[in-house]
Parts: sequence; C-alpha cells; structure tokens
Amino acid sequence: VEHIGLHEKLESRMKLARLLKYLWVLSEHRSTFRRIAADEETFVRFANGLMNETNEYVAKIMQMLMEVRKFQVERADVIGWEKLSQEEREQKESRNQSDEQELRSFVPLCNETIHMLAYLTSDPEIQRPFILPQLLDRLASMLLSVLVQLVGTKGLEIKVNNPEEYQFRPKNMLCEICETVAHFSEFEPFQVAIAQSGYYSTHPAVLPKALSTVRKYSLLSVDLVAKLESLVALVEQAASANKDEDAIMGDDVPEHFYDPVLYTVMKDPVRLPSGNIMDRAAITQHLLNDPTDPFSRAALTVDQLVPMDELRKEIESWRATKSAAQPAASAESRSEAANGDAMTD
Repeated sequence: VEHIGLHEKLESRMKLARLLKYLWVLSEHRSTFRRIAADEETFVRFANGLMNETNEYVAKIMQMLMEVRKFQVERADVIGWEKLSQEEREQKESRNQSDEQELRSFVPLCNETIHMLAYLTSDPEIQRPFILPQLLDRLASMLLSVLVQLVGTKGLEIKVNNPEEYQFRPKNMLCEICETVAHFSEFEPFQVAIAQSGYYSTHPAVLPKALSTVRKYSLLSVDLVAKLESLVALVEQAASANKDEDAIMGDDVPEHFYDPVLYTVMKDPVRLPSGNIMDRAAITQHLLNDPTDPFSRAALTVDQLVPMDELRKEIESWRATKSAAQPAASAESRSEAANGDAMTD
C-alpha cells in the first residue's frame, strides 16, 4: 500500500483508519488493541508514525488553506481580477483546483488520524508506550505544534469561505487534540516534556489559549477541562524548575556530558558502533525514523547500543554535586541581600 500512488495510499489509509475506529468501539476487541500495544518495539513504531502523520497532515492542510484563502480574496476583488491576463487567471484557477483537491484528500484522513490518537490514548494500558523515553519528547512537541497551528496567530489566514466542503472542522480538531493532551496531564514526565519543548518556549501562551478556546465553545467535559487547567499550572511550574536547573548547571558543564546531536546533558549515555556516544532517548527516537547510525550512516538497531554505565554515574554524581552546592550559594546570596537592605535602612 505504501508504494502505490499518493491518492491511492491516502485512500487505503483512510479505509484502515475507519476499520480500526469500528473495531475500537466493540468491547470484545479492546483486549486485542491492548495486546498489540504491549508489543513495545512494534507499537512504538506505529505510534511514532501516527504522530508524524498527524503533524504532517495538519501542517499541510494549514498551508493549503492559506493558499485557497489567498485565491478567494484575490478572486473576490473583481477589479483586480479583471486586470490579470487570461493566462494568469487560468493559472491561478488551476492551482486553486489542485489545492482544493488536495484538501479533499488530506482533511478527512487528518480528521481520522487525530481521532485515532484521541481514542487510543484514552486507554491507560495504551497510554504507556506513548510516554516511553523514545516517544515522550515527540509526543509533547507534536501536540504543541498542532495547537500552535489551531489557536495561533494565523486564524484569519485559513478562514476559507467553504470549510465544510473539505470537511475542515477546526473546533473538532482542537477538541480531540486537547482531549489527547488531557489524557497525559497527570504524568509528571509529560509535564516536564511539554515545559522543555521548543514549541513551549517560543509559544508559552498556546496552552492557556487552547484552554480558553475549549471553555468558550464548551468543547470538552468538565472533567477534561479540569485536567487541562491542572496541566497549565503544572507545566508553568515545570518550566520554572527547568530554568532553575539550568541556573544550577551553569556554564561549566563538561563537554563530554552533552549529547552531540541535541546538545543537552545526557541521562542515559550509550555508545554507537561508530564509537560516538549519544543519549539513549535521542538515538532511539532517531532510529524510529531512520535505522542508521547518524554519524556513519551504517545500518543500526537498538540492540547494538552499548550502555555507558561509568559515564552515566559520572553525570549523575556531577548533577548531585551541583544541586547540593546550590542551596548554600542561595543562602549566602540571601544573607548578602539582607545585609545590604539593613545598611540601606
């Protein structure tokens, strides 16, 4: 199926998505879904693909909607439109027809993919693979990326005249993405992953805005809204704690503690066959999309990764030393500040 034409592939994926949705609501099949999710290696690849497709579909749809919106505005300007040559008008109309055809293919499949993400993650046993280290950061960044697309600043640019013609229902999309977010709201690693995501640092208002929009249109149950409210507060706390940790670590981090790709301090270093060392979460995430050593391009599997226990212990010891030194330094600073205030008085 994946090696046939694009539209045939999308149609086949749509049929599979609808079949899975049909089976999901039948209680006698739920144990099979859980059994499949328990096969970590296989299900993690599926979950990664599901998240990649969600991100890809939403981004593609938003881009095409902007193009259609641009055409509709241009076409509505009768005087400006008549000033164009016949050839220019035909080219624009042809391009718009192509964009609309793409929307009719991608939007329904995107709807089904987002729906699948929401219902699968509603089951506690199927949630577990999504918060494994190799998927957690991807989950957080994907959800935030989609929220930025849905409630960001580009709302007017995608406001086409005939959204239902393409089955584009942004409120439904937002509802199910926020539902998925709420499913993980109580997991501390998820809260931290959201807080540490680049999307959160560049769009810190996206979660509160999503929550406000959900409330405004009554898109979710009271219970799920409460979970989102809690998550917003917990993520802010995690972001603050992350800044504090960065301050504790300072600028004197030993160079060999860094993951060479993400340039973050490693937690579980492993050696690759090429001799390079990476954080396990970083290399396993890479392998989900590209089963090669990123340095040598040779074929690579997870079982070839060698734990670097001595380096891990060295990093843990260094972190502990830095953390222990911070309270004393803070106390000294507070004492100096207090003396300064007294002298001022």
